[in-house]
Amino acid sequence: MKLFMSYGRVSLEQRTLTSMCKLFGLEAVGRVTDKALLIFGGIGYTKAYPIERLYRDARLNWLEEGPPTIQKMVIARNFLKEYPWRTSEASAVVDFPWCK
Repeated sequence: MKLFMSYGRVSLEQRTLTSMCKLFGLEAVGRVTDKALLIFGGIGYTKAYPIERLYRDARLNWLEEGPPTIQKMVIARNFLKEYPWRTSEASAVVDFPWCK
């Protein structure tokens, strides 16, 4: 995201792609470190093996990059902005095309 911002305005597509990449990275590193910790068992939590540090760093990425729910919310919001929503003047209910 910082790379996009350094060149000027960030488009909606760039924001969406950035959130998708962050979400993929967060989920991938979480899955890999969880499986590695399962392989090592209880000893993986001790400082005797490097998996402890990797697991800790993977969990800190969630705080640094934002939780996956935030990334999913950004992705969904940006996808929904592109959809042409229509509202009825008579009521405050949104007219969804798939509800007809």
